[in-house]
Amino acid sequence: MTLDPILLSRIQFAFTVSFHILFPAFTIGLASWLVVLEAAWLKTGKDVYKSIYQFWLKIFAVTFGMGVVSGVVLSYQFGTNWSVFSDKVGNVIGPLIGFEVLTAFFLESSFLGIMLFGWGARQSQNAFYCYSGGGNRNADVGFLDLICQ
Repeated sequence: MTLDPILLSRIQFAFTVSFHILFPAFTIGLASWLVVLEAAWLKTGKDVYKSIYQFWLKIFAVTFGMGVVSGVVLSYQFGTNWSVFSDKVGNVIGPLIGFEVLTAFFLESSFLGIMLFGWGARQSQNAFYCYSGGGNRNADVGFLDLICQ
């Protein structure tokens, strides 16, 4: 078996997609878990829910960042490894990837910033409603990930 450029491109893309899909899948579930934890904390006032929430929030931030970084690599691979494919279907997949980048990177990053850095400065219920919407947006972006890949 010879290692021609097409086979190597396929192997590289398969590895990158396999690596990338772990992070959006994990953050979609974790966003819902964070909403449940904070709702329990707001309802009961028990600090154990707040502690668990803050622990998982750090893990959420790291996995979100890893998902963004691996997604950027995927976008570049569409252009470099699959340039003919990108040329043929660019009018279809380009807007989908652009919308995914706008929602995943800008919108969800804003919600993540509020969750991470606005803990003491925000009203609890207002912020809860704000990033409950961010958790829903996370699921929408996961759907776009599946469409694009």
